[in-house]
Amino acid sequence: MLSLLISVHPGGFFSIAQVHAQTTTGPSQLAFTTPAQTVAFGFCSSIIIVQTQNSTGSPSNVAPATTVFLVADSSTGIFYSDSACTTTITSTTIAAGSNSASFFYKDTTVGTPTISYIGGSPWLLSTVTITGSAAGLISASQVENIVPKIAVNPTATVGLNYVSGSIFSVDINVTDAPVMNSFRVSVQYNPKVLQALGIDYTSSSSYVLGQSPSVSFECIDEVSQVGGACTTLDDIGVATFWATLVGADTGGTTSGPLFSMTFKVLQPGFSNIHFLDARVVYCPSSASSGCVAAFVRSVNFDGYFSDITCNGALCTPPVARVTYSPSIVLTGKPVLFNANESYATNPGATIVNYTFVWDSWGEGKKATSNSTILHTFANGKDGTFTLVVNDTYGITGILSIPISVLSVYISVGVGSVNITPLSGVTPGTPVNIVVRVVNHSTQNENVSLHIILDPGGSQMKDLQDKQFFNMTASTYASPLTVVWDTTNYVPRIYPVTASVDPVINQTDISGLTTVAYVQLVAPQPTSGLSLTVVSGIGVAVSLALLFGLGSLGRIFRKKPFDEDVV
Repeated sequence: MLSLLISVHPGGFFSIAQVHAQTTTGPSQLAFTTPAQTVAFGFCSSIIIVQTQNSTGSPSNVAPATTVFLVADSSTGIFYSDSACTTTITSTTIAAGSNSASFFYKDTTVGTPTISYIGGSPWLLSTVTITGSAAGLISASQVENIVPKIAVNPTATVGLNYVSGSIFSVDINVTDAPVMNSFRVSVQYNPKVLQALGIDYTSSSSYVLGQSPSVSFECIDEVSQVGGACTTLDDIGVATFWATLVGADTGGTTSGPLFSMTFKVLQPGFSNIHFLDARVVYCPSSASSGCVAAFVRSVNFDGYFSDITCNGALCTPPVARVTYSPSIVLTGKPVLFNANESYATNPGATIVNYTFVWDSWGEGKKATSNSTILHTFANGKDGTFTLVVNDTYGITGILSIPISVLSVYISVGVGSVNITPLSGVTPGTPVNIVVRVVNHSTQNENVSLHIILDPGGSQMKDLQDKQFFNMTASTYASPLTVVWDTTNYVPRIYPVTASVDPVINQTDISGLTTVAYVQLVAPQPTSGLSLTVVSGIGVAVSLALLFGLGSLGRIFRKKPFDEDVV
């Protein structure tokens, strides 16, 4: 429950503050239940779901309809109510008696890239943080990756005029990549229908690395054409190409063809032209001045070839879509793969088979008519998961996504902060601060907690320093209560910070700090006016609270062991 306390003080100034009364069963916080996404610049995201939860992280229905205000830290990011990203919104509503709402997101500008280590490898990510806030609830934030696009051009090579022996070419294009000096691409095709004749990277001045890059390797159908040995991705029906611009880079945001591929039609049929892997290498300076290299995560858009018909129309591939949860994947923990958003595109067709492929981890594949499946990884490493869907006509759609499987997950942080009283506090009133730390790790850790008061000026006041030794994995510590004596403190709003020191090799640092705010007010004389307003009084007061004191909330982030996989 939320109340607003509006007070008129001597001198005529007003103050306004939140008063939280949190219970275990009622909604107290927001959380994003869909995993963080990787979305190409200028393209609509998949569905994003925000949920109201109680203090233990379980779904909790709202009584009245609740508005969740949406904010992104990118000036070009826009929220939408529909999957086509046509209807813009700035908020979404959780209906009365329910606990979730959904929206979509699109961004059109290349942000500032930063290097992050994922599974031990450096990756360049351009990120945006989206935040959902609602009156009376702790806000939620999630970081989305907004990345370049790598695509087959043209997307469709189709027509009944293609016969055995016909020749055609496609370009492999990149759009909105950062400054780069290298790329590596593996393309899969149907070797019964198409034969890859070769790769061209020198004949056009429009190639992003020019006409004379250094080739690390070129492999077609498991046969090395140039350079060293083929990769573990190579097979019959796979072509891999890796090229580098030595001693230089592209100098800025990069768009254009990487190379072109030429195919020969062996017989009538259908073939995906699918990216098993595609990445460019980020290089912020020329190699001669000490290039710092990192892989650039991208969204890849496949192409296809078709010279056969399905129910009278040229066959088109079904759309393969998949999500997995939890979003942080650990060895020994079940992961739910869900492909039920996949759909057929041919007339009268449906999806009849799903093949889930974990070959990157040496863990095989599973073909099934069910769109969901549980898988427990035994090997911790970066890899590529592939989903193959087949429609009624046997036409395939393929999706490959990178997944980092962690053997060890290390994350400690502040689990919760509860303060009573929180507002309308007169000097001399004791304030109880209750903090719980959490060890989300897969192993025991020593945790150091600091509770700090900002009294104004340059000096902070340490209210409590506490060590939790050998804290058990996946547990919360017992609550720690600190009493702040407010005697001799002047009326104003005081930040109270609970922070945990990161431990060695910490995987996730997002939950290290929580800030809450306590309002001290002057004692009210009998001639003063005091008015207590509950949250339902009106939109104007609610908005003043939300935006005037919107920073009062803390960020809650759900961790892997909080999720129930069924």
